[in-house]
Order: sequence, then C-alpha cells, then structure tokens
Amino acid sequence: MVNGHWGNHEPIFCDPSGTRYAEMDQDKDRYGNVTGWQVGDEDWLWQDVQAADLHSLVSLSVTEAHHMKSGTAEITLYGSLDGAIWLVIYHRPGVESPYGTGKCIADMPPEYFTYEIVASFPFYRLEIHGRMNEEGDGFLFGNFDLHVEP
Repeated sequence: MVNGHWGNHEPIFCDPSGTRYAEMDQDKDRYGNVTGWQVGDEDWLWQDVQAADLHSLVSLSVTEAHHMKSGTAEITLYGSLDGAIWLVIYHRPGVESPYGTGKCIADMPPEYFTYEIVASFPFYRLEIHGRMNEEGDGFLFGNFDLHVEP
C-alpha cells in the first residue's frame, strides 16, 4: 500500500476464482458515513522487477472489476536499461471492461486481460494510478502477472 489508500477486497461473490483484489473504492458504513476513498483522493502503486532471462516479449495480465464513472484507473509499464531511467513501454489510460464488472451488475463478472508488448529490458516497473473523481467510483484489480518470453 502507498499512502494507505489502496484497500483490500475479499473475493467478489460472483467471481468463482476466489481472487482477492486491491481496490480504490468508496463504501458507506451502516450509519451512511463514507468510508474508504474520498472524492479527490489519488494514489499510485508500483513494483520494480528484474528480468531473469533474455527475452523479446513481455506479457502483462490483470483481472479488473470496477464501477468507474469519471475516475482514473491507469496501468503503466516502464522499461529501464539501468534501473534509474524509465521509459513508458505500455500505457492503458483507463478501464476496459464494461461498467459494473465484478459487482455483479447486469450479471457481469470481472474481466481478464492480457497484453503482449514487444520489449527487451533488464528492468521493469509496473505502476497503477488511481484517482476518485466522483462519489461511488471504484476500481478493483488482482491477478497481476508479468512475465517474459524468448
């Protein structure tokens, strides 16, 4: 967690995989008080990894669930030759699955995406950027997998 904003969501009841999700979400307690993210909250999560093998292709997979309206839910992958200077090699500016996935709205379960990126760096940084712009925005993600292929 960065800045304490990203929460943890137990498996979503309509997702039979049992995936636990990191979440940018806003809920209300039994008294109607807003809990979790507030409108205007913004945060980043990231992880740096070093590739163990020579490769020419990077595969990035993610499962997402959301009820985003105008909020931000970006995924960016950077590559670096030295671990100091980072170049954007993939950027997804927002959610891709239909509104309401994972919340079982209109019977829509979470969506699974895989992106294949032609790249060959010794270092990679995966970054998730979230910003809540409206009441009720929510972005949940899990099952991140980043691997390289020869």
